[in-house]
Amino acid sequence: MPYTQVLYLYDNQISLIENVAPLRRLTHLYLTSNNIREISGLAGLPNLQKLYIEKNCLTVCGCGCVAHRHCICVLKSTRKAYVCVSV
Repeated sequence: MPYTQVLYLYDNQISLIENVAPLRRLTHLYLTSNNIREISGLAGLPNLQKLYIEKNCLTVCGCGCVAHRHCICVLKSTRKAYVCVSV
């Protein structure tokens, strides 16, 4: 699995983003329709370009903006942080 570039984990009742650091080649992570409240655990993913996190229970997005209960933003990676992209 260390060569995985795209990972689909939608509709799995996931509440925490964890154990993804070994996936250093990951470029796209699909976490739509889970129970995630906070975006964390992504610091070890240097190649992550897009994080699909719609239909979760976010209270604060990774960029610090306040999210709605069912956030419909896609977070796009810059070199150092994630920024919300309007959808």
